[in-house]
Amino acid sequence: MILAIGLLAGFAGGLYVALQWIAPSQSWLAHVGQGFLLTQIAAGQYEEADHPAAKAALRDYLAYLEASQPRQDPWEPGQEPWLDERSLAFDKALTVGRLALLEEATNNPTDAAAYWAQAEEHARVAAWRDPSRENIRRFLERVDADRPAPDSPTEQSGEGAAAPDG
Repeated sequence: MILAIGLLAGFAGGLYVALQWIAPSQSWLAHVGQGFLLTQIAAGQYEEADHPAAKAALRDYLAYLEASQPRQDPWEPGQEPWLDERSLAFDKALTVGRLALLEEATNNPTDAAAYWAQAEEHARVAAWRDPSRENIRRFLERVDADRPAPDSPTEQSGEGAAAPDG
């Protein structure tokens, strides 16, 4: 009888210790999975979908980024698993810049200007040497060169972006 109680207590203690180790890992994996899923949806919608769907997907991803805290050690739930403050701001700058390009493509200069202002602020936090909208636009055009992104009014007028630095 005493042996059975000892085995049961040992099993319960071992289970408790295992759950203390597994629960944070499971939360970390869930956060990684959510970020990956939202990234893939935003990229796919930006490349292929109409304006409302692309905008919604980018805004969902931006909401995820804005709700995430920069990574710190040790990792805690609610923190972005991979990105520190500068990396998180970099990702926000690109996401908001893409929202600005979408608004320009649909001739919505007021919303585009608001998004560009946000993108510039995120680029400053990310410590870009040149956090201007022109530089963010050039960067996005290079990064998205293989993607069918929306045409901006600048491209429609024949004034394409400057060639990327070699």
